[in-house]
Amino acid sequence: MKCPKCGKEITDDSLYCEYCGEKIKRISFIEKKPTKYKLLWITLIIICVSFGGILYYEHEQAVSAQKEVLIVQQKAEEEARLRLEEQKKAQLELEKRKAAEEALAKEASRQAEVRAEEASSARRKANEAKEAAETAKNAVKIYDAAMKAKEAAETAKIAAEKAKNAVEKAKNYDAAMKAKEAAETAKIAAKKAKTDAVDVKSKVADIKLSLTTANEDVEAAIEAAGSAITEAEDAIAIANRTIAKAEEKAKEIEVANAKAEAEARAQKQRQAEEKRQAELLKKREEERYQKNLPYIRQGYVDLGLPSGTLWKSSDESGFFNYQKANSQYGYKMPTKSQWEELINNCSWSYINKDTGFKVIGRNSNYIYIPLNGCQEYFFMDFGNGTASGYSVINSSDGEGYYFSSSSSGNNTFWRTYISQGKRIVEEKEIKKDMEYSVRLVIRP
Repeated sequence: MKCPKCGKEITDDSLYCEYCGEKIKRISFIEKKPTKYKLLWITLIIICVSFGGILYYEHEQAVSAQKEVLIVQQKAEEEARLRLEEQKKAQLELEKRKAAEEALAKEASRQAEVRAEEASSARRKANEAKEAAETAKNAVKIYDAAMKAKEAAETAKIAAEKAKNAVEKAKNYDAAMKAKEAAETAKIAAKKAKTDAVDVKSKVADIKLSLTTANEDVEAAIEAAGSAITEAEDAIAIANRTIAKAEEKAKEIEVANAKAEAEARAQKQRQAEEKRQAELLKKREEERYQKNLPYIRQGYVDLGLPSGTLWKSSDESGFFNYQKANSQYGYKMPTKSQWEELINNCSWSYINKDTGFKVIGRNSNYIYIPLNGCQEYFFMDFGNGTASGYSVINSSDGEGYYFSSSSSGNNTFWRTYISQGKRIVEEKEIKKDMEYSVRLVIRP
């Protein structure tokens, strides 16, 4: 028969569509016995539909595995891209710091050159002062010459006076001529002494001016030299600090580069490991799929549970009491731990009251768990030798009850109770008149 909602083929005894979860309304009708060819065609159609469903499921499994691998690869690429951007930002920051440090070093160098020029200027002024000192030394020599010229002038004066007296006292011509000659000689000597004295006076004045200027220049040179020394020491201190900072930054850059290289190597190793893990996961999923394929073809679904348990895609038809369920299915029913694994390791999405929950595994495969309620059997004895039994299905509250194969002893068992707000595995007393749903599992 076909599902009235999605149109896919389902078994005739299905209460819910195993593809869309639609509840199947059952209509009783008198079925005509099909002819031989009709049965053959129906069988062929069922086989084709089943084969198509298996192929579609296998295709969905392969696509799901490829999507997971692609997601892992995309995540790894995104992380690598973010790390690369962080490394680029760190490199840009380092380059900016390096440029700033180079600018500071250039400025310190320029300041040092200025201080060196000022020191050179101070040296020139000191040399000029030295020359002025030499000039002063020469002035001393000139002063000595002036004193000698003064002494010569004084001697000439005395000689002239003596010549004058001699002329006045001369009694004859020869004596007068000698006195005159002596006077003339004294006069010439006096003039020469005067001329020398005037030259000395002029040189002394020049030397005095030069000494005053030289003194001022020397004082200025001393002050400039002291300032230049102070500035040079400051420039040297700044240069030393700049060099120390540059060396420190160079070490930081070296450490950062080493860290970036280590991070890049670690990132490369992580990417290689993630790729290896993705390939390993893909291989495991393929191996798991191939291992489970015979059971998948029987209608079981792999939800990616840690235990490897496969769950049937739909409930078994009808309701069962505990004895009937154990005798008919036994170990094929889920244990207490398998129910708890399904509850805790899957995503439960409530659809509606009729469909129940869509239970999605970690590998994106899913099954439906309907809220069928339970069936309670009543036996009525009318006391007149007649009696009758009837059953009531209670599902008005949107609840589901499922057997487990785990018994806790003392006439009790573990059942699973499911509602919109609650999913638990609880211990209950075994009652013959209570019938629950059965969902089968298999663990390859």
